[in-house]
Formats: sequence, C-alpha cells, structure tokens
Amino acid sequence: MSLSEKIKTSRARKIISQERLAEQMNVSHQLVSEWEMGTSLPDLENIVKLSEVLDVSLDYLLKNMPLTPQKQWWETSFAYNNEDNDVADKGSLGESMIYPLALVTYLIIGFVWGMWHPGWLVFPAAWSIGEIIIFSKSNKREVEFYGIASLIFFVLGFHFDLWQYAWLSYVVAAIIEAATTSRKI
Repeated sequence: MSLSEKIKTSRARKIISQERLAEQMNVSHQLVSEWEMGTSLPDLENIVKLSEVLDVSLDYLLKNMPLTPQKQWWETSFAYNNEDNDVADKGSLGESMIYPLALVTYLIIGFVWGMWHPGWLVFPAAWSIGEIIIFSKSNKREVEFYGIASLIFFVLGFHFDLWQYAWLSYVVAAIIEAATTSRKI
C-alpha cells in the first residue's frame, strides 16, 4: 500500500474530513488532497504530524515507501515552498535547465573572455528568470523577495548604472522578508 493510500485509509478510519485533517496539521486542504492523490509527498515534519493526528505509527506510514520520490534529472522542478509546503508544478526541460545553463554560461564568459568577476551576474539572472516562471505558475501569487531583489538589482545596474547601490536591494529584501515572517509566527 502506498503512502497516499495509507493516509486516505487512516483518515477514513478516524472519520475525519480532509479539511479537518488539514486544519489539525496546519496545512492547506489542497496539500492534504495532493498527499492522498499521490501527486506530492509530505515532508518529514508532516509525516510525524500525520502519525500523531491519525494515530498510526511512523513504521506504518513509511514501510515499503521511499523517502524521496524517484525522478529523472529532466523531471526536476523548481521547488517553491511556502507556509503550506506546496510545490510548484513540474517545470519543463527548459525550466529545469536554467541553473545548469547559468553555470555553463559563467564558465564560457570566464574562460573565453576572461570576465570572471562580471560573469557571476548570470546566477542572479537565472534566479530572476526562475522566480518569473514560478510566479507565472503560482496560484497564490506569492513571490520570493530575493527574486524581486534580483530584478531590481539588474534594473538599477544596467538601466541606471547604479551598481554600487543596486546590491542594497538584497538587504531590503532580507529586512522585508524578516518582518513579514515574524508577523506570521
């Protein structure tokens, strides 16, 4: 029996709805539904909570089940974790190749033109592109502050030639994220 079937069976045995389980687990109803359909897996913390809430052992939940889904390298996706531990939809081959392509581009810029120092800009650029893709696929329209900071960094640097001040966008993003995170606790 798969983990998804075990979660569904245990929930039915306890006679609680998906909504009630989500409330007790402090996650979204959609996430519980994804667990039961097998489209996503709960992380270790949520597996422990499931064990407690559903009154089943960890051995029962984890027996004969791999801890991580087995994926091929082309099936990797951008993992976008928010408070509910939701994960963005699987990316296409092009989307999952953004970061390896950024590394190759950096190496080409460095070896061919000897521009190692400015070449590192391909990494925040890849991050920004990844954030744009995640934002376009996200139903909740939540964006990571550092993705926005990367976009601001490039606009200030390339358009206004304010490179010496552009890095402050990352500091501001860290402050904003810390402030919003502390309010959610």
